[in-house]
Amino acid sequence: MDLTVACIISSHGYGHAARSSAVMTAMQQRRPDLKFEIITQVNPPFFQVSFPGKYTCHIEWTDVGLVQNDPFVEDLSGTANRLEDFLSDWDEILQRIHVILRETRSRLVIADIAPIGIAAARAANLPSVLIENFTWDWIYSGYPGWREQVEKPIHLFADCFRSATYHIQTIPVCSPDPNSNLLTQPVSRPHRIERGELRASLHIPPGAKVVLITTGGIENRPGFLDRLTGIKNVFFLVPGGSKDRLIVEGGLVAFPHQSTFFHPDLVNASDAVIGKAGYSTIAEVYRAGIPFGFISRENFPESASLEKFIRDEIPGVPIALARFDSGDWLSDLDQILSLPRVECSSPNGADQISDFLLPLL
Repeated sequence: MDLTVACIISSHGYGHAARSSAVMTAMQQRRPDLKFEIITQVNPPFFQVSFPGKYTCHIEWTDVGLVQNDPFVEDLSGTANRLEDFLSDWDEILQRIHVILRETRSRLVIADIAPIGIAAARAANLPSVLIENFTWDWIYSGYPGWREQVEKPIHLFADCFRSATYHIQTIPVCSPDPNSNLLTQPVSRPHRIERGELRASLHIPPGAKVVLITTGGIENRPGFLDRLTGIKNVFFLVPGGSKDRLIVEGGLVAFPHQSTFFHPDLVNASDAVIGKAGYSTIAEVYRAGIPFGFISRENFPESASLEKFIRDEIPGVPIALARFDSGDWLSDLDQILSLPRVECSSPNGADQISDFLLPLL
C-alpha cells in the first residue's frame, strides 16, 4: 500500500514547483512506495515532465505570490487586489484542502511556500514542513510604502509559516533562521539526458556552442529572436520562443512555453545560460557549473541574496534588463562563453531534504 504525502505548492512562476519536484523525486527514489498528492494551480503538464513518480494533481488556489506584468516587473496594486480575493475565499479553500488530506490519508504535508498548506495541515492535525528560501510575509514587507496595504495577509501568512512543524531553508536563503531544522545546498532537479544525446536530438553539431535563453516560468517571448539566426557556430535554445511547436531556424531552436523538453537537460547541454536570476534557474546553472548572464529583478526583495550567490559561486556577468530586451547583450556573448566551467561538488539540497523527511514517515 502506498504511503501518501501531500505537497502544496505556490503557483508563482515555476520555481516552487521545480523545487518541489526535485524533493519529491529524491524522496521517491529512496521510497518507491510513496505517492504524492500535489495541490496547486501550476499546470499539470509541468509535473508530467518534471516528476516521473506516482502522484495525483489537485487544481486548487493555494497562493497569490505576486501578480506579474511580465517575468521582470511585478504589479503591486494587482497583487493587493488578488490577496483580498484570496483571503475572502480562504476558509472555503482550506476546507477543500482539508477534505483532500483526509480522503487521501496523507501522512505529511510539505508546503513550498503556500501558507494555506501549513494551515490545512494544522486543521487536519498533520505534521507540516515549510521549504523556503524566502516567505511571502518577508517579500511583502520588503516594499516600503506598499506593505501597509497588505498588513492583513502579512500577519496571517507569518503566523502560518511560524506554525510549521518543521522548517527547512534552502541556499541561497534570504532571511536565515538559526532555529530552522535544516539548511540545505541549492535544490535542483537533476538532469536525465546526457549533454551529447540532447544536442544530437536537436541536430546541433558537436563543436558548436549552445546558449540557453530563459525567463523562467512566466511566459515571455523575447523580441530579439531574429538576431539569433545568423551567429556562426552558436545555437540558441529558447523555451517560450515559439507558440505551439519546436522551431529550428538556423541557430535558433525555439520551444513552446509548455514543452516536453526537461529544463535541466537543456541547462546541462548548454555552454552558457542567459536569463532571469530566479531560484530554480540559479540552482540548475550552479549544478551544471556553466556561465550565467543574469538579469536581475530590480525591485524584488529576493534579488540581493540571489545575486550575491551568483557572484560568489557561479561564473557570471550581469545584464541590464534594457540590454536584454533589446538584444544588445549579444555583444557580451564572447565574454560570457569564455568564462570557465566550475565543477559542482556540493550535495543536491533535494537529497538533503529527502534524508531529513523520510525518517518522519
